[in-house]
Amino acid sequence: MIVGRFIGRLLLIAAAIVLLRDLFAWYDSGIVAPLSLAELAVDLDPARYPAPVATGVMAFPAIVVFLVLGLVFVFAFRARPRRRAAGLR
Repeated sequence: MIVGRFIGRLLLIAAAIVLLRDLFAWYDSGIVAPLSLAELAVDLDPARYPAPVATGVMAFPAIVVFLVLGLVFVFAFRARPRRRAAGLR
C-alpha cells in the first residue's frame, strides 16, 4: 500500500517536472510542443532508442502518461478506513 502511493506520488512529481519543461520550452520558442515519451527516452539515454513495438505508446505526451498513471496508483493504493469488528463499539 505505501509503496504504491509512493510510486504514484513519484509519477505525479514527474508529470509536474515535464509540465515545467514544456512550459519553459513554450515560453522560449513560442510553440506549444509537448514532450512525448519517445523524446523523453531519447533525451535520457541517446544510445537506446525505444523499440518499434512500443512506438504507439511512446507517441503519447509524457505529461498525460505520468499524470494518469500517478493518479491510478494514488487512488488504487489509497488508505482505506478500518472497519470495526462486529459487536465492538
